[in-house]
Amino acid sequence: DKSISTDEINGAMQILSHWRSRHVLPLLRAYQLVKRYTDKIGNNAIYGQRLKRTRSIMYKLNRMEGGLSRLQDIGGCRVILSTTAQLFRLYDLLKDSKSILPNHKNYLLEPKSDGYRSIHLIYQSSSKDVLHDKLKIEIQLRTKLQHSWATAVEIIDTFNHEKLKIGQGSELWQRFFYLLADEFALLEKLPVHSNHENRRAEIRQLASELNIIEKMNNYNLLSKNIEVDKKIRKKYLVLWLNPVDKRLNVFSFGNEQSSQELYLSLEQTQKDKRDEVVMVHAESLSQLKKSYPNYFADSKLFIENLNNILKE
Repeated sequence: DKSISTDEINGAMQILSHWRSRHVLPLLRAYQLVKRYTDKIGNNAIYGQRLKRTRSIMYKLNRMEGGLSRLQDIGGCRVILSTTAQLFRLYDLLKDSKSILPNHKNYLLEPKSDGYRSIHLIYQSSSKDVLHDKLKIEIQLRTKLQHSWATAVEIIDTFNHEKLKIGQGSELWQRFFYLLADEFALLEKLPVHSNHENRRAEIRQLASELNIIEKMNNYNLLSKNIEVDKKIRKKYLVLWLNPVDKRLNVFSFGNEQSSQELYLSLEQTQKDKRDEVVMVHAESLSQLKKSYPNYFADSKLFIENLNNILKE
């Protein structure tokens, strides 16, 4: 709305930033809960934590009624496991926790219409501190194969000017990922949308037409162009991805406030560009790459599984 002044926009951004920063502590507690239950499974899981980007928050606010307090995923915690058996075991443990709300979504048994598969739960914080009481954090449970599919979607969105993650984008790309999601589900013995007899033939045709393998391999080159100290000692990280120049800058901070200030500043200065800015929490660069491979354009696992399907 062009009638809104710059001061009003900046004021709204400050409110959004303040509300988002209140989720840092609940996000940490949600992570600790998930980590505690995951350790009972005895699995070397991959973890990720992030605060939702302004662009994504605004998109959701435009789709729904109500304000920021309606959003349940301002903060998000992700757990990536090796097998579906481990995933369902963790799901059984978590859903009985008093901190987990009953309205969880099992997209493994009932996949989304675009092919997305995962399990989503909502953690609700409980605190004597009013600032952090009853704030909600989304917890995502995925297998490595499901994570590779979701990562590939985000990489194509970022570098190929698509909007597949929000249900938009070209029909060919939507069709390709929809079909491939079913093939990946079959590998994990999960329900599929339909028993399509010629699914693999159509995947081969679309993969060739979209030149998917070559595109992904080219994007992978980005991982060699990272400006970051490989020994991350500070856990609050701000990632600034420039898909045009294929460059990723990673800034690390010892405290949440400093990272929030840079995060907000970059979001404001890059809001009219295609750059992606996100604030995450990670113990090491290795963990960061595994949790958020889309920011490093890393699609190795996706390409490996896609190649197996194309060859068979």
